[in-house]
Amino acid sequence: MEGEMRPEFDYWVSFQYGETRYLSPRLNVNGEWIRHTDQYTTYIFGDYAMEFLDQAAKKNNPFVLLLAVNAPHNPVTPALEDESVELTLPERRPNFNEEDLTDKPSWMSMKDDPLAGGDTEQLDLFRRNQILTLIALDRTIEKVLAKLEDTGEMENTMIISFRITAFTGVNTAWLRRIQFTRKVCAPHLQSATAVDSQTLY
Repeated sequence: MEGEMRPEFDYWVSFQYGETRYLSPRLNVNGEWIRHTDQYTTYIFGDYAMEFLDQAAKKNNPFVLLLAVNAPHNPVTPALEDESVELTLPERRPNFNEEDLTDKPSWMSMKDDPLAGGDTEQLDLFRRNQILTLIALDRTIEKVLAKLEDTGEMENTMIISFRITAFTGVNTAWLRRIQFTRKVCAPHLQSATAVDSQTLY
């Protein structure tokens, strides 16, 4: 597609490929390609989401908002205000960079060799930047939730959070496309006034 708006959406904002730059991204806004100079992609999507919520609240009809930002995917560029944030990476799980795969399906031993020292350092840097990109996402989600409150839609809204697991070094298999149960499980968090919060797998 050349950038025409998706027919199944009334309001459409997206980047062209599976990933996008974080700073000054080129986004498709309702069928028009726009370069958002000197802006940070996570905040841009949040602003568009809040604009959509303002419009939806005026129509008094059911709506669905899918907010899918680039974070924490490549090129994992934190917001400027978060670059120097100090953090301690989560403790590695016992199956990180696992050498003995005899208790796993036989084909797993043919996928990836154990990570070398330089590779683990690179992975740690990647993980750090991933986490830092999520700080801006936290701010954005807070603003979107506040907008739901302001427009009076929070009580009528079900919120479903979806995340993926990838690039962890678990079992030496980096990519979630590897079909091993612990790599492909994607937790969901559901919240609504009429539905108990729960985690779904």
